[in-house]
Amino acid sequence: MKKQLLIIAALALVTCACNKENQCMTCKEGKPVEVTVQINGTTMTKATGNTYANESKVNNLQILAFDANGEIEGYRSVNNETSVTLIATSGEKTVWAVVNAPSLEGITTLEGLKGTLTRLEDNALDSFIMTGSVTEELSDGAVLAITVKRIVARVSVAKISTAFPQTPTYEGKTLKLKGIYMLNVAGSVNYALGGAPSDWYNKLKHEDDVADIYLYDALDQTLANNASYEVEHAYYPYPNNVAASVKDIDEADRGTWSQRRSILCIEVEFDGTTGYYPIELPVIERNKTYAIDEVVITRSPTDKPYDPIDTGIATVSITVEEWELGLSLGTVTI
Repeated sequence: MKKQLLIIAALALVTCACNKENQCMTCKEGKPVEVTVQINGTTMTKATGNTYANESKVNNLQILAFDANGEIEGYRSVNNETSVTLIATSGEKTVWAVVNAPSLEGITTLEGLKGTLTRLEDNALDSFIMTGSVTEELSDGAVLAITVKRIVARVSVAKISTAFPQTPTYEGKTLKLKGIYMLNVAGSVNYALGGAPSDWYNKLKHEDDVADIYLYDALDQTLANNASYEVEHAYYPYPNNVAASVKDIDEADRGTWSQRRSILCIEVEFDGTTGYYPIELPVIERNKTYAIDEVVITRSPTDKPYDPIDTGIATVSITVEEWELGLSLGTVTI
């Protein structure tokens, strides 16, 4: 009986090793190993509008392991999970975690992954693309922890107030909020987040309906003087690494498209005429929040949505922070 048990155990070990050999995509060197890859995020402490639970959902997880030459060695894709087992070979590997993205099953090299474009419209308000990577030695039974971050940023405005001077020019005037939206937004970046954006949405004006879900809110809200509109509006642009201010462009050329910083624009109707309060944003980085607590409007709007407001038309302070990420699986039906 003992001899039979030993034979069975030996066969099990051989079968396990063979399974690992079969599941490993390119077991060229080293022995096959099974590792667990889990993704982590930072602590989640807030909830607003589109709740942080939605902004942090993990609907799909893809894991890609690359050898020292940058060639694919292991790939797995799972739904509604934050960890996965992966078969690769022992030794140093670069392992990427990609969340909520289109399929990357056809990727064969690390450079191919880094050069792949991710598009803003591949995201959803409850399914933002996130990435992270580590380079570590793999051994059988190892657990790799990868911190992932969203590729989108979050731009929000919490309050809009009027504070017109008590002069005949503004006496009895009201301001009607018609919309809040983002201009000059990058439409795609590669997974390495390198180089200047190649596609853009809402160049100089609101024109791309396909991006409205991320970048536009229509309003119909009238404000008397010294009144406030207190509803948070949040937008989700892709990174924009163009550093130069629109004010650095000659005034005569500002109405001709060129790559430039993103703008948060408040469109209004004032005294029967459509006008704009464009607010130039800092360089947009991935997984950062750009929060405007309040926009205080003190003067008439401009007629150009692409030309940032001058000091005195509105008082604005933008707070930039890392966007907290507490991973959420939402509702999982078994």
